[in-house]
Amino acid sequence: SSQRIPNWPSTTNPVDDPAARLAELRLQRTRIQLQVARARQHPAYLLEAMSMVDEKTGEIFRFHLNDPGNGWYWQREELDRILGNQKLIWLKARQLGLTWLCAAYQMSQCLLKPGTRHLVFRQKEDDAAEIIARQWQLFCSLPEHLRFGVEVITPGKGFEPSLLIELRHPDGRISTIRGMASTERSGHGPTSASVLLDEAGRIEKLAGIWTAINATVGVTGKVFVISTANGRASAETGEGNFYHLLWLEAEDRGLVPAFCGWQKHPDRDQDWYEHSAE
Repeated sequence: SSQRIPNWPSTTNPVDDPAARLAELRLQRTRIQLQVARARQHPAYLLEAMSMVDEKTGEIFRFHLNDPGNGWYWQREELDRILGNQKLIWLKARQLGLTWLCAAYQMSQCLLKPGTRHLVFRQKEDDAAEIIARQWQLFCSLPEHLRFGVEVITPGKGFEPSLLIELRHPDGRISTIRGMASTERSGHGPTSASVLLDEAGRIEKLAGIWTAINATVGVTGKVFVISTANGRASAETGEGNFYHLLWLEAEDRGLVPAFCGWQKHPDRDQDWYEHSAE
């Protein structure tokens, strides 16, 4: 008699099913639309989509601006301080990620506000180029839909930026970030949406730059002054380290001061502090 051969179990992948595939594509599109909407609503969501490489360990790390349980969540308060004030000055311990945070904010504004111009100051040109390289890294880490359709003008394809990043938006407007060193002419130029003065305590011509950038940013542009301590100034004579003078006279100069000590780092404790001072 003939033997009936049983049907084999189906091996069809649900993804290969047209209806399932269509449902998956719709879900993916909804997720993308939600990410874009959130990023436009608050830059914290755009910054959280960026990733960076730890320059000491080579490990990839991210911002944690929407996770109160994370040890780095305190940076959200600093981001909110950036959003709520025009001019800020930080006195900080090392390796707290404040430069990364301000650099990422500038990149977010390049993407979210077409046609804006942003400046980065360091004492030396090579140091300024290092910050620009960080911002390029942040941009490249974003998924395509969070680049908002921009076309990279500078750097050219296959190249790394030196002191300039230029992004053309779909409407033709161009956003830029430019790195600058401390010179007699630093800070003079067209209106800028933001200026980052990194390791300001080590910028020799900071006094002249400060005067110039106040005209550059006008009444709406933002200024971020970041540094570790490096010498002192006299409030009576104005002589000495100009960054320290800015810190002493912050309120009179329209700056909101913030101190970020070594305790902010989630991996540091009293034992770390005592051994690091040895």
